[in-house]
Amino acid sequence: MKQKITKELLPSKLGEKTWTTWNYFALWIGMNVAVATYYVCESYMQLGLSVWQVVFCIAFGCLVLVFPMAANGHAGTKYGVPSPVYWRSACGYLGSSATAIIRAAVAVFYFGIHLYIGAQCVDVAIRVIFPGWSDIPYAFAISFVAYWLLTVLVLTCGAGMLKKLESFTAPFLIIWMVVLLVWGRVNAGSWGTLISEPATISGGELRNQMLVCITATIGWWATLVLNITDFTRYSKSQKAHIIGTAVGNPIGFSGLALVGALVTSCSVVIFGEAIWDPIVLTSKINNPLFVVGTLLFLGAAEITTNTAANAFAPCMDISTVSGGRLSFKQAVWIFGVAALLTQPWKLMTSPALYVNAFLVCSGGFLAPLAGVNISNYIFIRKTKLDLNALYDPNGEFAFKRLSKYNKPFAMILYVIAAVLVVLGLVCNKEYLSMTSAMGLSMRLSYFALAIFFIVFATLLMKWKDGGFNPVAFFTIAISVLCTFIGVYVPALSVLYNGAWFVATAVSILLYYFLMKKLDPDFAKAKESLEIDMDRFEIV
Repeated sequence: MKQKITKELLPSKLGEKTWTTWNYFALWIGMNVAVATYYVCESYMQLGLSVWQVVFCIAFGCLVLVFPMAANGHAGTKYGVPSPVYWRSACGYLGSSATAIIRAAVAVFYFGIHLYIGAQCVDVAIRVIFPGWSDIPYAFAISFVAYWLLTVLVLTCGAGMLKKLESFTAPFLIIWMVVLLVWGRVNAGSWGTLISEPATISGGELRNQMLVCITATIGWWATLVLNITDFTRYSKSQKAHIIGTAVGNPIGFSGLALVGALVTSCSVVIFGEAIWDPIVLTSKINNPLFVVGTLLFLGAAEITTNTAANAFAPCMDISTVSGGRLSFKQAVWIFGVAALLTQPWKLMTSPALYVNAFLVCSGGFLAPLAGVNISNYIFIRKTKLDLNALYDPNGEFAFKRLSKYNKPFAMILYVIAAVLVVLGLVCNKEYLSMTSAMGLSMRLSYFALAIFFIVFATLLMKWKDGGFNPVAFFTIAISVLCTFIGVYVPALSVLYNGAWFVATAVSILLYYFLMKKLDPDFAKAKESLEIDMDRFEIV
């Protein structure tokens, strides 16, 4: 009986590997030049940093991202596999499904946030054209649903449409940045004073906040680090995606931050107040044609950003987890509905909370997932994988030799969960009622992490007969614990503030040590670049 599989999960063909350095550069420019990026920059300023410190943190964070992007992306170009298949090499044939669920769960929040921002652009544009729109009941809800529908329809067109859309919009996005910059300078007559103002904090507090902002910048792209193979599988060469990422991401992200700061500084002169939100800023311009055109363009830019960075790969993951029962298009609709359930209009209430509780926290959770894959592919397997084994549920990536460790690792995680619950009950009441960096009370923060460990331990017990690499998931759990110690112990807050760095380093080192110790023969397996297509039935 042939193995059922969707065509999206098969390795990309040679004729499909057409993406050049320009395509990846355009992809990053398109994903960075968006309203949501403005909000990130605004949040950094509100934490007390100066404009130039914000630009530095963003540029530095983007440069740090080059290594993990290149490391995981290498497998996509070499083997042509999508991320859910690539994850099997470290997490197991079944374990990759758990990775996909975690990644998709985080991405759906990002997707919802971008939908909300894009819908705001469209709604304000409609209000300018039809002033009576504001009087219609549920006007914004109508704009939101219409924008949501358009985004989902674009996403159903797949990677081909994404490539064309990014390549088309990237040049115009750069032009928009320049136009906005020139408009601000001409109307203000100067760059204003905001651009030269120093940070409002200093010393250890300044260093701490800069670490938070660098971590948040990396956390902004933590999902893409994990599933970068979904894009690099179409690359003409390793050089194309590495250079495109190394140049496009820092220029796009830090460039928009600088433009935003300059325009905002000009807004102080023009309107008497600093306006960071480009939607609000644009709506104040006394030129309806310019306002409508700019807002609709920003809405279109949000679609390119959202579909590429937050939705394309998770939808592929959902299709994979379904075992071929759901096509990519069906997965898109499921993901789209899930985004509505996140209620993004409630998530954007506090920029500072958005940075600490969402960007840093999500980066801390996703970093070890990427870390174990990097450790496995680069340091243990030396970039050598058996392509056929990646599609074999009973092959080497079932990790059956390690199944005897499922129960011991699960017991350790259950014990850690129990300790967390006890601490959440018996610690000082005043301490437990404090608000943690996660945005929850300390008590709920203990319970939340305990639930995380219980889920991981239960997965280890459920898949104890193979298909699930216990070393990978034990490593992920311990790496997360190391970062969240910084939430519970104020003196060690640097562990949480640098969550991505800590979790990535711990996961790479711990996974390497445990795999070398518990299964030394795993690194000696053969390499294969060909796949037997006769074994599959494409559905």
